[in-house]
Amino acid sequence: MGKFDILDDKGREKVQCKICGCFYHRLEVHLKKRHKKTLAEYESEFPGEPTMSKTAKRNASKSAKNRKTNEQSSVPSSDGSSIEKKDVVVIGRVSIPITKDEELNEFDRSYIPKNDELWMPGTKEYKSMEEIAVGIEDRDNIFIYGPHGSGKTTLIKQLGALTNTPVFIFNIIEGVTPDDFIGSMNLSANSDGNVITEWKDGMFTHLWERGFYIVFDEITASPANLLMRLHSVLDGGDLCIFENNGRIVKKHPRTRFFATDNTNGRGDDTGMYVGTNLLNEATLDRFGTVVEYTYTEPYNEKEIITNKGGVTKHFASKMVTVANKIREAYDKEECYCTISTRRLIDWAKKTKRFGDVRRASEVTILNKLNRGDKKFVSDIIQRHFGGTV
Repeated sequence: MGKFDILDDKGREKVQCKICGCFYHRLEVHLKKRHKKTLAEYESEFPGEPTMSKTAKRNASKSAKNRKTNEQSSVPSSDGSSIEKKDVVVIGRVSIPITKDEELNEFDRSYIPKNDELWMPGTKEYKSMEEIAVGIEDRDNIFIYGPHGSGKTTLIKQLGALTNTPVFIFNIIEGVTPDDFIGSMNLSANSDGNVITEWKDGMFTHLWERGFYIVFDEITASPANLLMRLHSVLDGGDLCIFENNGRIVKKHPRTRFFATDNTNGRGDDTGMYVGTNLLNEATLDRFGTVVEYTYTEPYNEKEIITNKGGVTKHFASKMVTVANKIREAYDKEECYCTISTRRLIDWAKKTKRFGDVRRASEVTILNKLNRGDKKFVSDIIQRHFGGTV
């Protein structure tokens, strides 16, 4: 069972840890191992929130009443998890098959993402993952958009890690042609040394028949002719290569097409994302699932900064507060910059390196801003950390 499973393998509902967003039948051991908190501390911080599921309470009651080993064995394991299912990952109320190792070759396996133990999924991540899982189950193309550095591609990669599915990310640049993706005719020498013309598949074609999660990162930077060439593919059908005598490349049942972007394809009127284009309405129409993904909750972002940045929770909490002040100001058009979770992690790491939070803010945040925003942001940092920035 995965960290997003609200139901166990028998369909019984679990309770959610409000610190990290994960689901368990019992939180006590999870809190102690992962968050270094006692049950009493958690209940004080989140009054009224359940710490045991109905199933756990029922099993605990049976155990206390009967004190029999066979009844105790029905209680969820000490870490709060239930019996692991070997064939699916359950995300909310959706089950996604786990790819069997024997279905993958060496190339495929090299693109299976590693599970990031420091990734801290919260309530927003859980909601987005469930929406993405529904899209996967319905065989949709999936578009995820939101601010830079919020973790859009991380969602897809961690889903690949959970389901043992290879993920390939295309970073599209201007000048890329359909031939670069689909393939083209090439000159080569045969065994007799004669020059011949033969077809060579592009990477997209190979991935399409191998069962990858294919990701177009920042899709609005893609050339229009490339996206138009892929329309028939995005309709859910097989890939027809007209240039190769109309050869048909079968779509693998596991293959899914994802796109990520800072905008929803309607353009950028903030000036923050240079090179962003409008997506053709016909292209947008081919995404059956569109997920808006924003920054994670403050309590969860604090945990991420602490774990990935290496600073204390006290420092991480202040950094997250600074970030949210800047984000609020950006939404009100009081400044023309925002601050991502990725940038907060960089700030925390440099704070450890320099031993100086204000100096670290210069090289990771302030020196990237124009004069007006630099003064605005430095004042916010100064108010929360003191001293001169």
